[in-house]
Amino acid sequence: MTTADLPLIDEHSVIVDTEQGHAWSALQRTLWRLMAAKPWAAMAARLGARDRNASGLPLVEGSSLPGFLVSTVQAPAKLSLRGEHRFARYELAFHVEAVDRKRSRIGAVTRAAFPGLSGRLYRTIVIRTRGHVIGVRLVLRSVKRRAERGE
Repeated sequence: MTTADLPLIDEHSVIVDTEQGHAWSALQRTLWRLMAAKPWAAMAARLGARDRNASGLPLVEGSSLPGFLVSTVQAPAKLSLRGEHRFARYELAFHVEAVDRKRSRIGAVTRAAFPGLSGRLYRTIVIRTRGHVIGVRLVLRSVKRRAERGE
């Protein structure tokens, strides 16, 4: 099963008061800051994630973040992260599009499969408790703040 065949979990987006290029840079820096941190790496290791290290910025195809491999980069519009661990196979795809000259929309689409009984239990913990929704929305808000501050 390719990630294109993975079931859709959810989609979220946020409008950012900055142009597409700045929003793209803020997305990369925010993902790096959050996912390259030791707690995130420790969680990826505990779950048995295939990718456990952060390879650096800028994120390019083939680079990694704990729990993810960067599978697609089409700057400044698309960044896809794929991953796999004991309980799931998943993709988190970000899309950055210009709304007008001064605003952008950043969207996040999650697809995942949770095979077996342990996968179903993991899905209940992560998806049905809305933990995933909260996490993705926090990432998008963090990107928005960073982009609008010009970081």
